[in-house]
Amino acid sequence: MNLYIGIVKLNALNEYLVTERTTIVDNAVTFGIKKCNDMDINIEKRGRRRVKRTMPGESAHDAGLSIQEEIRRSMYECIDRFIQEYDTARFGAMQYGP
Repeated sequence: MNLYIGIVKLNALNEYLVTERTTIVDNAVTFGIKKCNDMDINIEKRGRRRVKRTMPGESAHDAGLSIQEEIRRSMYECIDRFIQEYDTARFGAMQYGP
């Protein structure tokens, strides 16, 4: 593989991640939950609950995220970070190729 083909493949990967971001995360979470259920692995949160202090006048409690929501948030964060790093100056000169 030469440099030009590498640039084309990186551009294609970036475009795929931008357009299919939600689908990738949804499929991965569904696959992970299915595998955990097949292997009888409990996916509930473990550990103690953290109690958030409320300011005077506040009445709402922080519900927190479920394990699936935490996984989704983490995956979106990773994909967004890759896209952000790709769009920076590090790869900026390579985006268009010859």
